[in-house]
Amino acid sequence: DRIAACLSLLFVLLNAACCAPSSRSKSTEDAAEARVHYNRGKACLDDILAAVPPKGEYGKASAEFSRAIRLQPDYAEAYSARGHTQHYAGKSARAIEECSRAILLEPDGARPRESLSTAKGMRTLGLIRFSCSRRSRTGSSPSRTEDDLPPKESP
Repeated sequence: DRIAACLSLLFVLLNAACCAPSSRSKSTEDAAEARVHYNRGKACLDDILAAVPPKGEYGKASAEFSRAIRLQPDYAEAYSARGHTQHYAGKSARAIEECSRAILLEPDGARPRESLSTAKGMRTLGLIRFSCSRRSRTGSSPSRTEDDLPPKESP
């Protein structure tokens, strides 16, 4: 009687363990869905950049990359791609932030480093243009504000 009860309890426990959804299958599903959103974002960005001159809704591509990141927070490629999107949309500070996150997640990745370098270069170029345009209007050297400066590098 006691053996039958133990076997019955063991069967119930094993059945419950086998039938319960595992967090591993959920994370696999999230990773697959994240890849779908990443690919949609890449396709959208490619379409935008294929136009001459490039034009389009960068927000749509950025939203797809954001969905991918929400599903898979350690998705370095998605951060890098969202950084590219921000760069092309003219938001160099945001592009720098996104590429920096990608590098933290994937320190050996070449693409995030290239994106970060490009974004920093474009931001510097923008500051030079801003400085020159203010100097030509006022005839003097403009004072820089905290907003004009690139973000500080973290140690």
